[in-house]
Amino acid sequence: MPRSISKVICLTLLYLYLCSNVAAQDSTLVAPTTFRNECNLSVGHWSADMLTVGWGGQHRTVSMASYSGAYNLAVRRRWGSKRWVGLGVGYEQASGDVLKIHITGRTAFNADTIGRYRMNVYSVVPEVIFVFDHDTDRNSYLYALVAGGVSLVTRNDEIFPEVRNYPVPGTVVAPAYSKRRTSIHFNGQVSPLCFKVGAHRLSGFLEIGFGYKGIVCGGLVWRC
Repeated sequence: MPRSISKVICLTLLYLYLCSNVAAQDSTLVAPTTFRNECNLSVGHWSADMLTVGWGGQHRTVSMASYSGAYNLAVRRRWGSKRWVGLGVGYEQASGDVLKIHITGRTAFNADTIGRYRMNVYSVVPEVIFVFDHDTDRNSYLYALVAGGVSLVTRNDEIFPEVRNYPVPGTVVAPAYSKRRTSIHFNGQVSPLCFKVGAHRLSGFLEIGFGYKGIVCGGLVWRC
């Protein structure tokens, strides 16, 4: 099981345990408090950047040996009765092999490992949440999330020396070299199906969509 999926499961079990303890305290409230601020921490799996990392040029690709998951920290403020606005920052990292593809037929190919790579993605993304229930202080509700911002991507490739068996077996015909690439591009998130559940102040959430937070994203939210 990938580590990022295990982290999502652990976070889910953690918030269910915490919410079960806090719910008893919330049930004693005479009237709910209208919270205007919230902070949430989440981890997602398979962001847009990681889904498109595969191809690095013609007949060259990479294999992903390790993936950190898409970590995100966001702060939000209530804007009206059915909206929240905020700012999210994200980080994810992946590493693996650089492969050179040799096409041997219409559907057949061979892949040689020619190096290693490491990629980091840093994102800063404003976001808006639309709540499908008028009472945003309820313990559970459905909502949708739309976000748009920028991501900084750094990738380091270390290409191995090229070794051939001709004319002399084991001859190094090209030195090793490293290549660093940095790019900034637009990024965002569209999550049409999101669900919040838990206690009045501390809750958990699950979001399904596409973008910098991942296809599936879950975590904890604290309101104040």
